[in-house]
This record gives sequence, structure tokens and C-alpha cells, in this order.
Amino acid sequence: MLDITQLRSLKIMRKTYDVITIGAGISGLVSSCYLAQGGIKVLVIDEQNKPGGYCSSFYRNGFRFDAGPHYIGSVKRGILKIVLKELGLQKDIAFKQFDPTDQLIMPDTMTHIRANPYDTLKDLQRTF
Repeated sequence: MLDITQLRSLKIMRKTYDVITIGAGISGLVSSCYLAQGGIKVLVIDEQNKPGGYCSSFYRNGFRFDAGPHYIGSVKRGILKIVLKELGLQKDIAFKQFDPTDQLIMPDTMTHIRANPYDTLKDLQRTF
């Protein structure tokens, strides 16, 4: 993967790549993987120096911030499971479910988002 500054310093020959993907976020990476799997020569370009887009993290003032999603659905059944299987990645990526999955901190109280939606409902009822 090349970032924009590296790309500007390179002279890319017209016939070197069949497709150039702009953006190394999840959509750009997945679509590029499908193309490469089909024998297409793909170049992925992003302005950042690491892939992932909103599925990554960044540092500011010595603190690490997760820019990625707090919830990833459809891992056990759904589109994400299909994509991982078709790209041959299902055995390379392990998902771990945490409980609670999130916490809501308010001025006077705190409550949790739980793995089981009924437990979340109970927490919300108890809090409010």
C-alpha cells in the first residue's frame, strides 16, 4: 500500500495495474481483495500510512483512540461471515465478544450495553 506522498514520487506505468483503489478503508480493502482473488492487479492508495480507515486507531497527545466500530455484527451469520469465508480469512481472524460491550457514562449515572439485549434492557430499566 502506498500513501499519497509516496505515490507522487513514483512513476506508475499505465499498464502496471488493472485497477487502482483509492482508500484503504474496509470497503476499499475488501473490494481490492475480491479483485486480486480474481487475478486482477490492484494498487491500493490511501492518504494514511496504515490501512483500515475507521477500523483502526490513532494517537493524540499521548492517548490512543479507537476510531473503529464498537460493534461488529453478522460474524456468525450474515454478510461478514460470507465475506471472510469467500476471501479465505475466517480461520485467520478470531472475534471475541465482551460483556458488557459498552458503557454509557452520564453526569449522574452509568449503565451498560450487554451482549444479551434482555440484560441491556434490565440495566436500562434499573438506571432509568
